[in-house]
Amino acid sequence: MILRQLVAEVHLAKYFSIIVDETSDIAVHEQVSFCICIVTDSFTIKELFLGFYETLNTSSNTLVKIILDVLQRFNLSLAFCRGQCYDGAANMSGAINGVRAKILEMESRAIHIHCLAHSLNLVVQESVQLQEGCRNSLNIARKIIVFVKNSQNRLAFFCHFQKENENEGNLRPFCPTRWTRFVSMNSIVSNYSSLIQFMNETAAVQKNDAGAKVNGFFLNMMSFDFFFHLNVLVKIFSHVDATNTILQKASLSFQKAIAILDSLITTIQNFQQEEYFADFWKTILDKAFPLESDEPQLPRQRRVLHVRFARTTRSPFS
Repeated sequence: MILRQLVAEVHLAKYFSIIVDETSDIAVHEQVSFCICIVTDSFTIKELFLGFYETLNTSSNTLVKIILDVLQRFNLSLAFCRGQCYDGAANMSGAINGVRAKILEMESRAIHIHCLAHSLNLVVQESVQLQEGCRNSLNIARKIIVFVKNSQNRLAFFCHFQKENENEGNLRPFCPTRWTRFVSMNSIVSNYSSLIQFMNETAAVQKNDAGAKVNGFFLNMMSFDFFFHLNVLVKIFSHVDATNTILQKASLSFQKAIAILDSLITTIQNFQQEEYFADFWKTILDKAFPLESDEPQLPRQRRVLHVRFARTTRSPFS
């Protein structure tokens, strides 16, 4: 009955777009999620979820067949499709053999749009990987959260220090499908003093591999380089995460999405202004030094070695 009501809305709107993505369930069975996007007579944007559909593989031909079968099941004509939205996978958005290309062959007015939230995640991922300090700090932060939360004893020991320091909020694990990891990074910053005490005590008590690992975490957290990059990531991710949340709203229009992304770019560019960075730098110093972190130092410039090969007439075997 619910599906009939949703399909009736699509028929009333006449024109629609499709939103398709493949994923796997908890039993590792591949499935396809199928949504329809419409605009009502009152110019309200609505996304309608029509279900999950199991698939044996994720080839473009199989996915196109599923899309056509679903449309036929609900008596929807591809001739009224005006948009198709997928992630950036080659089988979905490929310009030659992807689902995008095959649908365009059948309906040239079905404009393809790469999911903007997914695009933002890819941009953030690539940007972080290109910055060595941010990449290393992000990797260490992920390992710290996994180390604490993967043991009930360690988690209870950490909570003891958390109560002593009156820190709030639990450590939040990283989401494997999201790169806007503000919540996880911020959970470390807000519990920084508790984590340092926890690691210091754990390293002193445990004389095994776990003790060696936690001692490495402790040394990293006591370094200004890690603390600085962690706070930079939290500052940037806070804005990126808010933008990512807005980009996933069902009522979002394409024009508003572009305006929001432009606003995010402007905000990040403003971080580079000398006046803003001076305030941010002072805040970081005030937070870092009470933790007895080492003093900030500029990285040593690496010299480029120029090797000259001299010509010689001597035999290499002489």
